[in-house]
Amino acid sequence: MGGWEHSARLIGQALDWTTPNWITMAHIGVTPLICLSFAMWRANEEAELWRLAGATLCTLALLSDKADGDLAYYQRDHRPSPAMSAEEENALPLLDRLRLRGPSHTGARLDPIADKLTFYGALLPLAVGYLPAWMIAANVALAVALVVIRLPRVADRLGLMDVRANLAGKIKMQVEIGALAALALFVPWPEFRYGASVFVLFAATVAAAFSLEGQFAKNWHYR
Repeated sequence: MGGWEHSARLIGQALDWTTPNWITMAHIGVTPLICLSFAMWRANEEAELWRLAGATLCTLALLSDKADGDLAYYQRDHRPSPAMSAEEENALPLLDRLRLRGPSHTGARLDPIADKLTFYGALLPLAVGYLPAWMIAANVALAVALVVIRLPRVADRLGLMDVRANLAGKIKMQVEIGALAALALFVPWPEFRYGASVFVLFAATVAAAFSLEGQFAKNWHYR
């Protein structure tokens, strides 16, 4: 067993008392605290404790994104919920969907939403009034589009049968983490902080555009 598989199994065993969707909901729930922490720091940049609190909460939220995935695959192999189609799962009450063990259609929709809430909960208080407004607006617009096409009715209307994250989307997420790191951690080096965060956010925006294009390309290629 490789190192990555071993660590994933350990995480799955440690968290087997809960479900991946509850971890994702906790991930979503911490977003307002991340936003508040960075907003308080921007209001008074001498209050370093707020910046450190925001960075810590953001790190925990990003780690939970790995934890829910590891737990989902661990439970898939050990104690999964009964397999259901998307239609059957959507017919369940929300609390029942959150209690599903292993990978689920609900989790596949919630996970990218949680990632985006965490990213923008940190980005907006850190970047508005600091980075170019057009770049922030373009990145937000593409993120909204990627969320909207995952809504069941919109996906059905557009003929999108598979809206799981593609390679460009996964790259985008990693680059976005770099943008947050530049904004929140490189404060002692102002010129480097600005240049690095502009470059990385631009790269994340380009990756988001490729991710959106890829969602349509993979679903319409064989039509």
